[in-house]
Amino acid sequence: MALPAAFAAWEKIEMLRCKEREGTHKGIGMKVADLTVEELQEMLYSTLRQLIEEVVEEKLGMTSDPDAGLALRPEVAASLQEYLESDRRGDDADEVFRSLGLE
Repeated sequence: MALPAAFAAWEKIEMLRCKEREGTHKGIGMKVADLTVEELQEMLYSTLRQLIEEVVEEKLGMTSDPDAGLALRPEVAASLQEYLESDRRGDDADEVFRSLGLE
């Protein structure tokens, strides 16, 4: 389905809604009968596509870093910098397990 046709369908819907609000369009609400089959198909396609995009964005937001874009406290940044400049790269996992009694 062509995108320009979808925009045309939405423009027609918005025009009818504006006319209704202004009182220049008779009837209660927009009717499906006011649309062609193609306009209705485009409207449904666009609505479904928008809904899917919103759900995907919501789900992706759940998997993204909630702290993205936030600044580190100065003491945390200094500690990380100190660690990066040192030769230390972490503790041996076996030693950590033993110290925790998880052998």
